[in-house]
Amino acid sequence: MIFRKIRVFIESDGWINTWHYIANAILSILGRPSKTICLYGIRDKIVFKQREHWKMVSIKTITNVDEIECIDFPRLKLQSYKNWLDSGSICHVLYIENKPIAYGWMHFEEHGVNKVGVFILGNNMAWIGPDFVHKRYRGLALQQLLLQTRINNAPKEVSAFITSVNFRNIASLKSFKNLGFQEGAISWAKRYKVKIEIADGAKSYFNLKK
Repeated sequence: MIFRKIRVFIESDGWINTWHYIANAILSILGRPSKTICLYGIRDKIVFKQREHWKMVSIKTITNVDEIECIDFPRLKLQSYKNWLDSGSICHVLYIENKPIAYGWMHFEEHGVNKVGVFILGNNMAWIGPDFVHKRYRGLALQQLLLQTRINNAPKEVSAFITSVNFRNIASLKSFKNLGFQEGAISWAKRYKVKIEIADGAKSYFNLKK
C-alpha cells in the first residue's frame, strides 16, 4: 500500500513534492511539531475573479461511491472517499478534454482533520477540502474555481466555510486570503498531543468535538 501511494504521489505531484511529503512524515514521527492554520470565510464576502481559461474546464459533482470508482484518478482514490460520501460529503472533479485533473471536497455537519481534531459544523457551516490539482495544471487558479463551484452549490443555509492549510503552504494560504478568508485558529501538533488556539473573533466558527 505504501509503495502504491508513493507511486501515485510521484505521478501526480512530482519527485520533489513527494520527497517533501515523505520527509515531513518521517520528521513528524520523530517528534517534530507541525503547525496548521485554520481559516474561515463568510459566504457573501468571498469574492472571485473569473478567468478566461476556466471555460475549457468541465465540472462533475460526485455524490456516491460508484461514480468515483469509475473515474481514472488514482490520487482521488487515496482519500477516505467511501466514508465521506456515506456521511453526505460532496466531491467536485475538474476535467480538461475528458481527463480528470483536479478535485475538491465539501463536508457537512462535522469533519475530522488529522493533527487538529473533529470540527462540529452544524447546519450553517461547511468544511472545504482537501483539494488537489495535478502538477501539470497548476498555475491556472483551479483551486479557486473549485472553491467557487462548491460555494455556489452549497445549501442555502450554509453561511460560512472553514478550511485548514499547513503553514508551509504559502501559496494556498495567500490564495484563500485573497478571496476573503481570514485566519481564525492555529493548531500545533507533536506526535499525539494537539494544542489549538482560536482567535477571539472566530470562536463561533471553530467548535471542536470533545
